[in-house]
Amino acid sequence: TASTKQNVTVTAVFSEDTAKKEYSFDNLVWNNYTSGVVFSRNGSVYFRGTDAVGNISEVTGFTVGNIQSDQYEFSGSQNSQTVKLSASGNYKLTGSFGKDVSGTVTVLNGGKKAGTGSIKDGVLTFNKGKSVLLDSKLETVIQVSIKKGTQTSYDLHLDAENVFPDYDPAGSDPKSALNLGTASSANQKLVPTGWVGYGDETDYYAVKLASGANFSLTCESGDAVKLTLFSAATGKSVLSSSIKGEGTVTAKPKLLEAGNYYLVVQSTNAKKGGSTDYSVSVSKETTFYTKGDTTDDTVKSAKDLGAVSAAAVLDTDWVGFGDVLDYRKITLGSAAKLNFTVKSKDAVKFTVYGLDAKGKLRSLGTISVKAGTAADTKDIFVKAGTYYLEMKSTNAKRGGSADYTLELNGRTKFFTQGDNSNDTCQAAKSQKVAKLAGEEITGW
Repeated sequence: TASTKQNVTVTAVFSEDTAKKEYSFDNLVWNNYTSGVVFSRNGSVYFRGTDAVGNISEVTGFTVGNIQSDQYEFSGSQNSQTVKLSASGNYKLTGSFGKDVSGTVTVLNGGKKAGTGSIKDGVLTFNKGKSVLLDSKLETVIQVSIKKGTQTSYDLHLDAENVFPDYDPAGSDPKSALNLGTASSANQKLVPTGWVGYGDETDYYAVKLASGANFSLTCESGDAVKLTLFSAATGKSVLSSSIKGEGTVTAKPKLLEAGNYYLVVQSTNAKKGGSTDYSVSVSKETTFYTKGDTTDDTVKSAKDLGAVSAAAVLDTDWVGFGDVLDYRKITLGSAAKLNFTVKSKDAVKFTVYGLDAKGKLRSLGTISVKAGTAADTKDIFVKAGTYYLEMKSTNAKRGGSADYTLELNGRTKFFTQGDNSNDTCQAAKSQKVAKLAGEEITGW
């Protein structure tokens, strides 16, 4: 495509069944597409379509690279030229002078010297041929001092070697952080593409973990960046990693509770003119603990298993990181000898509780079960009444994940023939009296 100094319009053609047409400059924030997307300087645009039932197409991108928008030419004999830059970036200065001219050229940016050069026999050598870093938010002034020569007119060219993006949807602090939604799976792309560098040193994103996780992030970058994850609740860093140059880094996994976090990407070369595109994903090493249910984590909120009167599998569930405890409630209509079997994929501790005369919990029996094994309790003799069963992950703080099965096994016996109405001498007075020799009195 031929170079141009004019605006470039990019148009997209969508399939006939497209109900919703969208475009984006960053593959993150999407806008409704109605007509062509106009570029005044080089950049990228992405398109996608959605059909009537909600199916989203693959993203298609296009890059405009033929606009000569950041080139500035000056002719004259003034001692200084003021330049209004449209974008920050690295710029090279070249020029032509009379053959007998000698002198100096200085470029100021915001009143500070950005670079200098010398003119010798009409040839300008500026900043040893290297580019200078210029901030478009500051005034740029080119000063020309001709010390020798008869021809005072000159031609100068200030050309961008590379410019930095002026579109940045990511915030620069927690209040303006761009919301990425919920992180819920390994390899999930959180930031498909972003940019940090000179003039935009830091990008802030808000992200939510719907469940506890052994969590890690992978960042790919073309220049030195620092990746940090902060807890929104405490403001403290919980995960951090750095890239010293072009490459990919995966942070060491960290156990994180469900909740809100801020993801921060920082260019560590920004002050030196750093400029880099980057992407951030949930690492493939991440494990989400999605089976947890914290609604049954106290005695008061114990899941009621109802009346129990025979050996049976009582429950199958999960405890682990983010959901350490499960409580269950059972009711016995008669006295019983209870014997439980616990099978678990990870280490757990199981305890049976009864209520004392004051209504406080009293442990009646407990067992510890190693990962991948099963264990039985000792015989637990109890009266009719209400009892509570506690299952606890003993590896939760280390990322424990325990699928378990709780069973009332075949050694259990229910004493259903008991009658406590005649358990005292006082109660015996109202009982039938044997009057005839040989008459039987039966009971249990």
